[in-house]
Amino acid sequence: MKFDRKSADFEKARQLSKFKDAKPAFGAVNKGHIMLQDHGDVVYFKNVKIKAL
Repeated sequence: MKFDRKSADFEKARQLSKFKDAKPAFGAVNKGHIMLQDHGDVVYFKNVKIKAL
């Protein structure tokens, strides 16, 4: 799926999401930290590799 993070449609969807109050605005930055989420379940991460494309 492709989308333009600077489009009005993306901003409208963000405002309707649970991320509307995120600081900085969710999806607005091009670089930053990587966050792995667990949503309350038991999760294991092993051999995570990140490659710049």
